Amino acid sequence: SDDNGITVAFDTDSSVSGFTSSWSVSCVDDSDVMGCTDDTALNYNADATMDDGTCTYPLGTSVTLPFDFTGTNCGMNDDVTEASTGYSLSYPNNYYLGGEDAVYSFVGSGTSVDVVLTATETYTGFLVFEGNPNSGGTLVLSGATSAAGASGTVATTDGSTYYVVVDSWPYPYCYDFSLSMAEQTGFGGCTNANADNYNVDADFDDGSCTYSCPFLSDGSNYEDGTCYQYVWVYGYYTLEQAISYGYDCDCVPAPVYGCMDATADNYNAEATNNDGCIFNTAVSCDEASTGSYAYGNNDTTTWTFTGDEGSQLTIEMSGSTESCCDDVIINGASYGGDLSTVVVTSSDNVITMSVDSDSSVTYEFGWSVSAECASEPTFCDTGASDTYTYGNSDSTSFSYTGDEGSTVMVSLDGSTENNWDFINVYNGAGDLLQSLTGSYGSVVVTSDDNGITVAFDTDSSVSGYTSSWSVSCVDDSAVMGCTDSAATNYNAD
Repeated sequence: SDDNGITVAFDTDSSVSGFTSSWSVSCVDDSDVMGCTDDTALNYNADATMDDGTCTYPLGTSVTLPFDFTGTNCGMNDDVTEASTGYSLSYPNNYYLGGEDAVYSFVGSGTSVDVVLTATETYTGFLVFEGNPNSGGTLVLSGATSAAGASGTVATTDGSTYYVVVDSWPYPYCYDFSLSMAEQTGFGGCTNANADNYNVDADFDDGSCTYSCPFLSDGSNYEDGTCYQYVWVYGYYTLEQAISYGYDCDCVPAPVYGCMDATADNYNAEATNNDGCIFNTAVSCDEASTGSYAYGNNDTTTWTFTGDEGSQLTIEMSGSTESCCDDVIINGASYGGDLSTVVVTSSDNVITMSVDSDSSVTYEFGWSVSAECASEPTFCDTGASDTYTYGNSDSTSFSYTGDEGSTVMVSLDGSTENNWDFINVYNGAGDLLQSLTGSYGSVVVTSDDNGITVAFDTDSSVSGYTSSWSVSCVDDSAVMGCTDSAATNYNAD
């Protein structure tokens, strides 16, 4: 302490406990000289008689190039961490500071240096910093890959110190390796054939490559980049969203969203990315509408099945979806997984179906939509009625045909010029059933088949008389006969 007091205080969280520490407290002899007493430290004080814990040490081993080493970083401590670098590294580089590390430093001469790390375990690599990584050094080369070992070339500045940190993903924590570092010799230039300034005569790459679309600044094609994959391939984001989330979207064009199925009602010939198609299908009373669909990621395709007015639709499903994450929505209800038992009947003549899928697995499903239709009304269901005012020399006729096998009858009401103008009623075969003239009043004439004709036969004198009539089918259970008890042929049955 810098005075005559000292306090040891514990500050723990609410998880693990039970760790033990021991300490002793004593007074410093007034004659002692405080300082670093370790002669390997950078700030070793030969006059110090008591170590005050201030010793600082060089980060790693200083080497001259070329440099070759085979050994291990086990037991070399974890000196360079995400925290020690000020959390300045992005993924995946920050993950490669999780194990023990071997650090080697060299002074650059302005010539590019090849760095080759050989290892047998995967997720082992290196990071190269210009300047001490624990004191604000800048990452200039990343060998952080999922492979066993890595290689790369770093362009150096004359007089700058470079630190090569041999490290790993959190596993393995340490490992055996071989490291080789050497300055390149010969003529330097851009050796990447995708670059604008590619130099076929260059002996080594000097880091001078420049690129234009479709190639990014690291020489890769933008279609291999995360932005393109997330926007165009998987459909996770729009281009604007990907940019706002910090993805490198250089060279990535903006998609045109729309329906890409030429058979859909909302087909967009300009679309490059599908955002849902709409299909409108008419369902007849005579034949079911069937189909199948292999849905895609983030699919929102919609179908509307419409039957004849007054009909009722039923849809039977087949196939399946990803049970956890993708649904088929029928008339507002969601179905997922095995669809083979799904049968939905509408309350009217319309069924709607749509897909709601995520961005992972895709499946295929099918359907059959049938219509239950009310039968068309027949003549016996509706009957017929007419009114007619005849003229002079009128031979107009009205014919009616009932259902096959039925018997029809006509109920007439009206009058004609007596004994000069007539209404003749015929059966379907053309046989005269009854002839009416004068004030005939209300008359019912029953045919002996399923046809009946009301025909006018008038002279050329008086006209303008009106008759009305209705035609209907005789109930099969009816017993035909005279129902007037005053008649001589009255039939009580």
